[in-house]
Amino acid sequence: MIAFYYQYVAERNCLTRVKRLRSYNVREAAKATGATPGTVRHWHKNGLEGIVGVYPLIFRGVDIIAFFKRREDDRKRPCGPGRMFCFRCKEAKTPAFGEVEFWPDGPKLGTLRGLCPDCAATMNKRASLANLRASAGDLKVSIRCADPRLSETPEPNSNPHSEGG
Repeated sequence: MIAFYYQYVAERNCLTRVKRLRSYNVREAAKATGATPGTVRHWHKNGLEGIVGVYPLIFRGVDIIAFFKRREDDRKRPCGPGRMFCFRCKEAKTPAFGEVEFWPDGPKLGTLRGLCPDCAATMNKRASLANLRASAGDLKVSIRCADPRLSETPEPNSNPHSEGG
């Protein structure tokens, strides 16, 4: 899981280094993306389009960027209403018992939390208060809030245990 995250971050960073109007040979493309030349050749076999009829391989910057965007779009798995993604099981599921909790993080956004019915892991889904019903679908939602005592700040010199006063 951690390796996948670092690969994702590396791919996001390399998109900023690849220039749209420039052409790259294999070695230059590898340097711009932070990959090895062998990886760039592997990408070519898996759909990265090079300029046709030119040897050695030359890639346009636009094609490299489009390749990465296609890969990113293929990885996305929208869950839809009433479903959440379980990172342990690696698939979208309806939470156990058809119940979720909404924990607000601020005045507009929060997190829906539910349990995976198979592995009992906690599943999270970001949602806004405005779209809470659309995100939750047919699930029973209970809205939780932080302990109000944690947000209260005591007034100065209001300690009941202090002497004098």
